[in-house]
Amino acid sequence: ERGKGPDARNRLTAQAAQEMKAGLEAGRWRTGGQVRQWLQQEHNIQIAEGTVYKYLGKFAARLKVPRKSHVKKDPLKVEAFKAELVDKLAALNIPVGKPVRLWVMDEARFGLHTEHRRVWSLPGMRVVVPHQQKYEWKYVIGALGVGKAGSELAYVPTMNTQITVEFFKQIARHDPGSVHVVIYDGAGFHPEDHSPLLPENVRIIKLPPYSPELNPIEGLWDQLRDAIANKVFSHPRRPRRSPHSVPSSFLERCQTHLQPGLASLAPCSNKRFL
Repeated sequence: ERGKGPDARNRLTAQAAQEMKAGLEAGRWRTGGQVRQWLQQEHNIQIAEGTVYKYLGKFAARLKVPRKSHVKKDPLKVEAFKAELVDKLAALNIPVGKPVRLWVMDEARFGLHTEHRRVWSLPGMRVVVPHQQKYEWKYVIGALGVGKAGSELAYVPTMNTQITVEFFKQIARHDPGSVHVVIYDGAGFHPEDHSPLLPENVRIIKLPPYSPELNPIEGLWDQLRDAIANKVFSHPRRPRRSPHSVPSSFLERCQTHLQPGLASLAPCSNKRFL
């Protein structure tokens, strides 16, 4: 009878489709074969692997690299930080009329261990790139500002409290007449707000532990790694371009990462900090 044959029994049911969509949203499977095995075990649906990819296409599914999330991250603290950021900014009690610059800051390690990234190629071609495993590195400290605050970068041999404080002085010199509010993580060598080590015009708001995704400057490091990907270097030399000067086109691309991130942190952000 029409619709009663084996093919009809092995089509994706509404319930299987709903659960498959939920599994894709959660990143449950790595391969089409795993999806096929799940359909067989959980729903008794037996289909060819090629048909699995047809269904994946209907969901507009794409093979993506997942973002790492530390097992110690507290989701409640993350949501609380987002909800309370505007109040934290107000609690700094910066004098009325005083110009304010809002920054996000972080540091990243760059070394001689080759970074590999995807490249454009042609069908049937296997791209080969050089690789080395060499454990020598230096650090880039970066601060990106909201709106007209600008950017500050430094290329340093190591990271410690003294170097971090020197970078805060660099930020303070960017606009000596303003108060600079810096959002960054709680690394052990990062000074607390009101620390006597800080310049008088620098204030600190710390991110919750193990939550780098809250810091929009993470997008900057991703762009830097794109620039050095699939290349081999003999020495972690200083960049040819001064680390204190970011090309306007590059900064604009960074701001595309920055603004949505800050909007997600504080949708009602006080315009005074922009």
